[in-house]
Amino acid sequence: MEEKVRELFKENKLPYEWSVFDGEVYVSVNWGDWKHDHRYLEYVMEQNNFKCVSSLVTEEDGSDCYSADYTFVSTTPTYVDGCGFMELEIPSELVTKGFHSGKCDKDIEELTEHPIVREQLDRYTDEDIVKSLCEVWDDSSEIMNADRATNEKRAVWIACGNIIDEENDPH
Repeated sequence: MEEKVRELFKENKLPYEWSVFDGEVYVSVNWGDWKHDHRYLEYVMEQNNFKCVSSLVTEEDGSDCYSADYTFVSTTPTYVDGCGFMELEIPSELVTKGFHSGKCDKDIEELTEHPIVREQLDRYTDEDIVKSLCEVWDDSSEIMNADRATNEKRAVWIACGNIIDEENDPH
């Protein structure tokens, strides 16, 4: 997520301090204009699938400028493995394509090559993918001896399944 936020801020020339922690994006706007800074930040984040869950004015002087801290969360379903080796954001309409009853192999193969997913997979080393899969796969030698394409498909399938499980979990 950090890389996505970095690119988002760069592309939109957002000069604010920001950080990512535990799936949340924290942004501080210091003495920004209500329209050109604060509203623009909220607009850009919303257009890029982030929802503002908290905003707190930290300084004000009665003018149109003030300081505030914001917290945003991604509205795109995200899978993060237990140790943080891998994180995949997969839009809901693609998640259901990758995890359903019956054979998923052809759908997973197509999903792995979808530009949104492919760009994310390309950020990871073979070692990252193997480490991520060894956490959840019964036979780690099967993972260690597989080629990258096979392991990418496994990772996407697991990500889709976990996202669907989380969406259906009432807790």
